[in-house]
Amino acid sequence: MIVVASLLAGLVLLEAGFRGFLALRGRSWDPQRAREEVEEVRRRNRPFVPAGDRTLPRVVDSDARRQPVLHPYLAWETRGDARVIESLLDYATSPERARNFDVIVVGGSVAAGFATPGLGAGPLAAGLAGDPRLKGRVPNVINLGRGGYKQPQQAILLVWLLSLGVRPDAVVNIDGFNEVALGRENLPLDVHPLFPAVSLWGYAASTTVADGEAVDLAYALRRQQREVEERCETMLGLGLEASALLETLCLSRLHALQAECVRTRDALASRTQAIAGSAVRGPPHHGGPAEALQKSVRGWFEASLVMQQACQARGIAYLHVLQPTLHDEGSKPLTEAEIRGAAAPEAWVQGAKEGYPLLRSAGTRLGALGVAFLDESGLFRGVEERLYYDSCHFEEAGHRLLAAEISKGLLEALAGSR
Repeated sequence: MIVVASLLAGLVLLEAGFRGFLALRGRSWDPQRAREEVEEVRRRNRPFVPAGDRTLPRVVDSDARRQPVLHPYLAWETRGDARVIESLLDYATSPERARNFDVIVVGGSVAAGFATPGLGAGPLAAGLAGDPRLKGRVPNVINLGRGGYKQPQQAILLVWLLSLGVRPDAVVNIDGFNEVALGRENLPLDVHPLFPAVSLWGYAASTTVADGEAVDLAYALRRQQREVEERCETMLGLGLEASALLETLCLSRLHALQAECVRTRDALASRTQAIAGSAVRGPPHHGGPAEALQKSVRGWFEASLVMQQACQARGIAYLHVLQPTLHDEGSKPLTEAEIRGAAAPEAWVQGAKEGYPLLRSAGTRLGALGVAFLDESGLFRGVEERLYYDSCHFEEAGHRLLAAEISKGLLEALAGSR
């Protein structure tokens, strides 16, 4: 009994000492913040599983709606996104269509998050509602953002929709990060920067290739991601955030496991790209990272012009928005939690740091050519509180700030498109 009591007393003293140590370093223990950090890791840990035949190196999402499949125009599509387009075609001929003011949002995962009803879509619709330029119609935000998409995928998606007969009232293109981050990430894998992100495209394009090393990597990735998921469930279920010491130790291991997942994912992308051949690599790229970024930004610029011209010819308002991102230096005072969650492949970090000044300059040229362009890369410059939950995605408060700017910019673009 004395031994147990002594052990408990020691643990209490150790916990108190560790909390005191944190306080001296200006980091008072916050159980709620610790729990949120675990939730963030869990949210970022998408559960990929190998598909069907064990000889296939393809990696797909365990949710069938998010399984990537090859698309003849867009590189890849998910089953869920394909159904969205099917429903959009049905909606286009419905009586409801005439009552609504349809705003299609395109771009990568930030655009997809923004156009979610609980994040940016609601505030955007509220900012548009009642404006006389809508002529009494109800704002209707349609989410066609796709994780991993980068130009010219958005431009091709728009042309595909228009070819199908879809006629929105406005198109909002929110992008920038994927173009410079994923374009630069393609480079060491010998993939042209304007080709789709090989870390995603390579999986879909390699579905018929039997390769033992790719299979091993695919299963290793799944095991690692399952371990991350299980640890998150354990930490949340046991309420370990009540102990600063235990939670800190567990979080340290959790972040290490997540880093292992990223390394395995990159190795799998490299292997699937290598065995898929030149069809996945695209035309030869001559030059290093600087030239890759220049090509990415030039492609981003030209694709936006294509989108603006396609919309203008049909009386559709077009608004191009440069999204904010964490690794764009000086764009936001980062909190401790944001710095902890900022881990990303080096290509992403350098792509943002070196590419965003180029994007801003090209955006100015787009504006001079008549494109309704909003540079929102500095939107969070004066925001001290935490907004980012990883290296490029942000919470509801960030989406609300972005929605306020987009609603104003879209109304101005609408006036200029008529």
